[in-house]
Amino acid sequence: MSSILSYLSTFLVYIQVSNKNNSNKGNTEKKEDTKSNTSSKKDNSSKTNTSKVETSKNDRKPASKPSTSSKNDTKPVQKPASKPSESSKTETPTAKPKKKVWVVDYKTVHHEGYWKVVGTHEEPVYGWVGCNVCNDCGKKLPDSNTLLDHLEWEADNGGKGSYHYEKEYVQTGTKTVEDKKWVEPYDEKVKSGGHWEYR
Repeated sequence: MSSILSYLSTFLVYIQVSNKNNSNKGNTEKKEDTKSNTSSKKDNSSKTNTSKVETSKNDRKPASKPSTSSKNDTKPVQKPASKPSESSKTETPTAKPKKKVWVVDYKTVHHEGYWKVVGTHEEPVYGWVGCNVCNDCGKKLPDSNTLLDHLEWEADNGGKGSYHYEKEYVQTGTKTVEDKKWVEPYDEKVKSGGHWEYR
């Protein structure tokens, strides 16, 4: 009897333990089911959320492209703005102060061609000169005194004592003549005032 009782007691304990395990398994399965349900819900919700995010991303893509292009457009504008500032910063210490300088102004003057005197020389002067000439001997009698004396002598010595008047082209003197040279027309730059400049 004792052995049967011990066996029954052990059997009851086994049944209780098995029931507890089954109940725990059912709880765990329920928990797993709930977990699976929640996970599936989460998966579904995440899928829907991701789909929404993807659609929103797809919706946002066209809007984002101009922003990137605008960024690209704004970059070249910023670079040149920075470069002059850097160059100006580097140039200002080395820049020398400008000085006020007088600058001469010129104008062009046209000269016509002309004869330029380069020297002088003497030339003879000719002219017609008349004088009395003796008919007997052909002597020239330049003045009246010599004419009368000569004519008396010719008459005393067998001559006719006559004369005639002749003209001849002879040198009467010299003149100073300028030596000239032809200068071609040309343009000349001449000073015409001036002005102040800062250099």
